[in-house]
Amino acid sequence: MDRRRRDAIDLACQHWAEERRRLLGLSEPTRATQYLGAVRCTLAKRRDLHAGSSSNRLDQHWPEVYEGEAAQINEAFWRLNPELKLVMDVHYCTRVPIALKAECLCMSESAYWKRVGWVRAFIEGWLAR
Repeated sequence: MDRRRRDAIDLACQHWAEERRRLLGLSEPTRATQYLGAVRCTLAKRRDLHAGSSSNRLDQHWPEVYEGEAAQINEAFWRLNPELKLVMDVHYCTRVPIALKAECLCMSESAYWKRVGWVRAFIEGWLAR
């Protein structure tokens, strides 16, 4: 496998990864307004001034919704071996150099690319069924 060439499997997995990053809240960076303001000021520590309020942050959790080919890839992702699932998540969802990805997974680059090949073969087989 040429490590620099992308084929249909890579493009489909990248589309899945974009959707996964969006659903996990990783595609939109956290804005400073979510951390600054009354929550961090000295007045926020005085609960009597805020009528018992301890935070103005609202967490919303949305279900994972994938459509089309991304849905098939997500289904395959959840059927993967846990080790390969981690490799797929790191390879397609993170935006760091390959050497750092391999280092974070505690493996050599050649072992990393071998596992990426296994992931790609599984996804290709899943889409072909």
